[in-house]
Amino acid sequence: MIKADETLEKLLIIEKAVRETATLRQRIIELRESEAERQKALDELRAKEMRQRILWENLPQQTLMKDKDSVYIFCSQSYAAALKRKPEDIIGKTDEKFYPRAIAEKYRLEDKRVLTTGQAEDAEESIVRDEQSFVVRRVKTPLRDEKGEIIGILGVSWDITEQRRREDELRKNCERLEESVAGLTAELQWKSKLLEAEKAERKRMEEHLQGTEGLRKIFQKMVTPLIWIEENKVISMANAEFENLSGYSREEVEGKKCLMDFFGQTDSDRITEIFATQGENPDAIIRDKEFQLLDKGGGSRDISLTLYVVPGTKRRVASLTEITRTRKTGKGGVKARRGRSKSVTPGL
Repeated sequence: MIKADETLEKLLIIEKAVRETATLRQRIIELRESEAERQKALDELRAKEMRQRILWENLPQQTLMKDKDSVYIFCSQSYAAALKRKPEDIIGKTDEKFYPRAIAEKYRLEDKRVLTTGQAEDAEESIVRDEQSFVVRRVKTPLRDEKGEIIGILGVSWDITEQRRREDELRKNCERLEESVAGLTAELQWKSKLLEAEKAERKRMEEHLQGTEGLRKIFQKMVTPLIWIEENKVISMANAEFENLSGYSREEVEGKKCLMDFFGQTDSDRITEIFATQGENPDAIIRDKEFQLLDKGGGSRDISLTLYVVPGTKRRVASLTEITRTRKTGKGGVKARRGRSKSVTPGL
């Protein structure tokens, strides 16, 4: 027969074993829950890492990360592809493994400045790859931890060749447009000057015509044959007395004939010499020069010519007096008239 003490002791042992089993089960449950949480956190981290990697890989820019010793700790697939490598071939190495010494040293100095100053750097660089030229923009900025301490470098670069090409094309188009505008402006200014000159000439002509009309009235009232001779020696005005003398109408003379057209070759040459002499001394008045005028009917008339320059101009007024009758009535009178002419303009 089992004693009561032994039974009690066995019951205590069993109770202890049950409690320990329950505790172990609870611990197992807690461990399983902890493992589930850890696995969940790990899965979340992996998912987050995957999202970040997808983000980095789909960015059009090439990205990289370096530690404080300029050793690669990350690079995007596009960055590695530009170096014709895989990302895992780049991580853990420095630029000396992938670039010529001068370029690698340049990049190392840039990293050092960013790490020292804590300031980002932005630069453009011309590179040649596969015998093609590119313009690349590179930005390097310090990489910081949660405490704000600089732990490395974050670099981003992208191809701006096409952008620069468009900008150059736009600049050239702007230059061409500016040249066109400048040319049009110059042409407009030139045309404006021509217009102003034309207006001034028109005004001068109007004033001249107004003055001419006044002169014409005076001319028509004169009883002596008169003609107005322009600088080019063309007759611009003739009065009625000259029409009577020459036999030509005003319409046949004005703007069509010169003074020399009414004389033979010898007299025409003498008149040309008179014009030249008077051109050297515009104040001189040529008086009483005798010539033979050829009228429209084919006849000749002895005339005495007086010629003077209008003050302030290069125009002339010629007065022609017929002396045919004087010549017929007596040679002395003609000789006396010629004598007076020689005293005024010797040699002609």
